[in-house]
Amino acid sequence: IDKTSMPLKITRDILLDTWSMDSVDWQPRRVGNAENNKIPSFIDKKINSMAFIQSRLCFLTDNSVVFSRVDNETDFWKRSATTTTSDDRIDIESRLLDTGAFRTLTAHDKDIVIFGDNEQWVIPIVSGLTPTGTALQLASRYDNYSNISPVTLGTSLAYPVWDGTYTQFREFYTRDDTSSNDSEDITAVVPTYITGRVRQVVSS
Repeated sequence: IDKTSMPLKITRDILLDTWSMDSVDWQPRRVGNAENNKIPSFIDKKINSMAFIQSRLCFLTDNSVVFSRVDNETDFWKRSATTTTSDDRIDIESRLLDTGAFRTLTAHDKDIVIFGDNEQWVIPIVSGLTPTGTALQLASRYDNYSNISPVTLGTSLAYPVWDGTYTQFREFYTRDDTSSNDSEDITAVVPTYITGRVRQVVSS
């Protein structure tokens, strides 16, 4: 892993009240080879979003989500070339040919929710994140802004969509009756209220 093309680390010195930015020494592959300990799928790809979830650092690319080893955010390799352990890295790629690029992700309720160009995906995490028990599930198909993260509204997420002239907002939530995910237009009664594109969304 080439640290010159990876995210940087920003550190605050509380005593001196200063900030510093440095490169990160990412762990090398210590066992196995390209067949039994493959390179992480974010290599040579643009990282669109980052998060820290359940003691794992997570990188999101156009078509994959990759989690580091547990309690070791600089290690994206397997510990053994012959077996897989629950704290190993997790690397999931979308296999749908018509998938829009993944853009943002956030932990919400009992899921990780990933917003793409025209889809919303979930990774259930109620039982924890493990290499063998983590799956990417398509939840809904709606276009949304590619560069704005959703915001939390109580038990749901709100995210903007663009129709070419106006911005509307949809609400992503889990149905109480079926435990399935859905998305509704919460600006349907005023679809032309917000003219143009929004640049940032906050909730209060």
